[in-house]
Amino acid sequence: MAHKYLIGIIGGRGTLGTLFGNFFKSQGYDVLISGRKTELTSIDLVKKCDVVIFSVPINITKKIIEEVLPYTRENQLLMDFTSIKQEPIDTMLKGKASVIGLHPLFGKVETLSGKTIILVPARPNNWQNWIVETLKSANLKIKITDAKKHDKLMAILQASTHFNFIIFGKILGDLSEKFNISFEELMEYGGIIYQMRFGMIARLLSQDPELYGSIQMKNEYSSEIVKYYKNAVKELGDIIETKDEEAFNNYFKTSGDFFGEDFKEKSLNDSTELIEHISKTKNNNPKKTSK
Repeated sequence: MAHKYLIGIIGGRGTLGTLFGNFFKSQGYDVLISGRKTELTSIDLVKKCDVVIFSVPINITKKIIEEVLPYTRENQLLMDFTSIKQEPIDTMLKGKASVIGLHPLFGKVETLSGKTIILVPARPNNWQNWIVETLKSANLKIKITDAKKHDKLMAILQASTHFNFIIFGKILGDLSEKFNISFEELMEYGGIIYQMRFGMIARLLSQDPELYGSIQMKNEYSSEIVKYYKNAVKELGDIIETKDEEAFNNYFKTSGDFFGEDFKEKSLNDSTELIEHISKTKNNNPKKTSK
């Protein structure tokens, strides 16, 4: 360790705060945390620490940064874990410190190794090499971009996917009630491929709605996602209602063009192998029946 920096994490008792707090400690750094129930206030933490990380919910990140900003200094580094980058970075840049945004693309995990983290060097000064080398020591995959591109990427990767999942969960519930078909029947008749799809949707919908609401509403590109989704649904809906088979085939093929033939073939083969593996595992480990 080249420098004995004191690292402070505001919101250090949350999932990411705890995860990275333990990581920095394992690298030999002293770590302070502040939160709603700590004796150490966030302002006192900022006054003491060389590196300050904001690890708080998206909807209060800007507010928390603004509260401590007057106490920052030029020789500090400010970072955040927010999954939206433009707003927190713009806010941190109003202070005197160096600014590097971080976005870990994971939540609660066993290990950091092999996971991806996005780095947004807004005003890095002499800190970028330090944070890159430190993160590399955990075998993290580091992607570097700017705040604007980050938020565009997340609008596609997160906002659009979550939007689809949330809607589909609502549709499944409404249709099951309308047709008097239970969730258990859908799972039984659908087979493994549908269990996997429903599982991914249920995984997202089992988590904090405020987090996913903030991802939708705080990203300035989300409104474009909604417009594209509405237009795409209407176009395909009109095709199905008019039973235009040629138009459907064209729509279907155009939708697949984005992925390319190689990726489509690989995905088909990989998913087939996964389904076969799950099927064999279930057959070899049947549920025990109670006597």
